Amino acid sequence: MAWIAGLPIACGEPAEDASRAAPPKVEDADDLCARATRHLTHTIASAGGGSPSPAEATIMDASTSMAASQCRAEGLTQAQADCILAVGSVEELMALESCSAIAAKRPSWLVLPPSAAARSPGSAPPSP
Repeated sequence: MAWIAGLPIACGEPAEDASRAAPPKVEDADDLCARATRHLTHTIASAGGGSPSPAEATIMDASTSMAASQCRAEGLTQAQADCILAVGSVEELMALESCSAIAAKRPSWLVLPPSAAARSPGSAPPSP
């Protein structure tokens, strides 16, 4: 499971209370933040091997919209976007922190697993 904008993104898992109205879908395809967040959502969803259920799709749309809004508020450099748009698999997503533009300033809406150094034996667990 991965997280974007504080919401879980995964296929094949039950969604809780999908009856709530979701924020509007991200629609501007030329918007760099919309493209980046949508790309990550699709990359994560494709790892499940199937199509998301309607409830999962609602949650995915909501989290993508929230992440895109936060991205616009913070700003996204072309270099950061290039790194994000180059991700083609979940494995590459997990290594996204190795991109110098992401390492220099990680977007707050992008929650990545701890780096290999942080996971080494004897290191403190990551803060939530």
